[in-house]
Amino acid sequence: MSISNFNCYYKDYKKYLKNFIKKNIKYRPLIKNVLKKKSGRNNKGFITAYHRGGGVKRLFRKVCFNYFNLLNLNLINWLVVRIEYDNNRSSNIALLKYNAINFKIILKKRKRFWKRFLKKNSQFFSYFFNTYYIYRLANEGLKKGDFINFFSKEIQYFPLENQFIRLEDIPTGSNLFNIEFRPFTKGKLIRSAGSKAKLLRKYDKYGVVALPSGEKKLLLLSCFATLGIPSNSLYKFKKDYKAGNSRWKGIRPKVRGVAMNPIDHPHGGGEGKSSGGRHSVSKWGMLTKGYVTKRKKNKKKIRYV
Repeated sequence: MSISNFNCYYKDYKKYLKNFIKKNIKYRPLIKNVLKKKSGRNNKGFITAYHRGGGVKRLFRKVCFNYFNLLNLNLINWLVVRIEYDNNRSSNIALLKYNAINFKIILKKRKRFWKRFLKKNSQFFSYFFNTYYIYRLANEGLKKGDFINFFSKEIQYFPLENQFIRLEDIPTGSNLFNIEFRPFTKGKLIRSAGSKAKLLRKYDKYGVVALPSGEKKLLLLSCFATLGIPSNSLYKFKKDYKAGNSRWKGIRPKVRGVAMNPIDHPHGGGEGKSSGGRHSVSKWGMLTKGYVTKRKKNKKKIRYV
């Protein structure tokens, strides 16, 4: 890709962020406290990931990746309230709303009965009279006022984008995201911005799904997925235009081994600017250029019957 094309895409991405996403808007009941930062330490306090620390405070948004729970509760048709920014993932999220059946309109006259009934059965009240809100991963092109629902063969002939659907009902060659690895769990595959998987072939019980890495997986056809591509596909054109951008993310500056003391790194020490005096190694003396670190696994012998 040429530099002019890259800059063009980057300008489009900045416009998209300004006009479409408002970062400060959030739905409070679906937000946890500020995430704790461990700054690269493990449970014993030792540094396991170097050059981490600091960064901006981040609120955690509870994003619903489940399909089965929504089906169980009969929460099928959802309305998109707005598209929001999520600081814990690359793709945007959509706030969805579900209005339950309002029986109060039907039974206006029997107010005393309802007051007594609702005191005893508070769960019943919350199921029938509340509006439900959830966060989901937003599709590319999803807008405020759109409807998202589960696909059913009885109502539709063919599925549409944004719909939640089983792999057995999906036509081959269509793009998917938020795919269940096993049935009745949550969507775990393909969640990042602009990534997509394709359903290549269907067998009796299994379907072949091609992942962005080129890997092909056999998944049960009873697994759920969402049709389309995750939003914010221009995310890859985002540039870090100053050192502060990486500090906001919690990434601290890296120091060259040559600039250290000999106690801190094998390349350290020496008079003036020295080149280390040996082949480039890691902090623990492991060769870094051309040295194979992969372990040889014992390959299982295939028996031909």
